Amino acid sequence: GRISHPIIGDTSHGCAKTNMEWKQSRGLPGERLCLHLATMKLDDSETMDGNDRVEKVSCPLPSDLVELLHRELPDVLEQGAEVLNAE
Repeated sequence: GRISHPIIGDTSHGCAKTNMEWKQSRGLPGERLCLHLATMKLDDSETMDGNDRVEKVSCPLPSDLVELLHRELPDVLEQGAEVLNAE
């Protein structure tokens, strides 16, 4: 189902008015989505040696998104800091 919560910078499904405001007034780079996959678990049910394994891949939040959050939404960054630091 659709949750009607567009991603800032999404030109296909996002809100054009909101994207324009973020680009003009808040410094969002032209082709930047405010979306980041911090952690992904890959469940490999059986490896080549016959053992079960779960692979966890993590990627820190990019510095441009950290700067944007710090400048524009510091409360959101503060609320998510514990989770982001754990990743």
